[in-house]
Amino acid sequence: DLGWAVSGDATDGQWSRGVPAGGGERCDPPTDSDGSGSCYLTDNVAGNSDVDGGTTILTSPVMDASSSPLLQYARWYSNGSDCGGGSPLSYIMEVEFSNDNGQTWMNLEIVGPKGSEVSGGWFQQEFDLSTVAGFVPSDQFRIRFLVSDLDTGSVIEAGVDGLLLSGAY
Repeated sequence: DLGWAVSGDATDGQWSRGVPAGGGERCDPPTDSDGSGSCYLTDNVAGNSDVDGGTTILTSPVMDASSSPLLQYARWYSNGSDCGGGSPLSYIMEVEFSNDNGQTWMNLEIVGPKGSEVSGGWFQQEFDLSTVAGFVPSDQFRIRFLVSDLDTGSVIEAGVDGLLLSGAY
């Protein structure tokens, strides 16, 4: 698991790390993003495999971001617009960061509920953390990804891959 933690109250669809198993049949990633073979996914099984009944949270281990580094990752998010589920385009994926080992969290990005990046597909993200509001260089840096489904019948799928924290620009 590389030190990542999974939490939340979702009744199904918690984050797990592995080779994508669903084949993309239900708006889930058919492959990982970086070619390594594995990534973090919500409910990584074939068939009816999505987040249900709450929120699932994927939290990184503590990382050293004391040199105002560059943060990169790939993310996949589908909130049902192409899956035939209930309440399409109603949910968001939240990405948050902490400078104090998770004592407090600040928003890095919100994906959705509408837009061009809510129907699946891997999207590469890059942030110069020194320009992000609330970022303070710290060796207690963490990032987390939150995905929720609170309605009956919604199809919510997410993935995270290739996270890299490197030196400043």
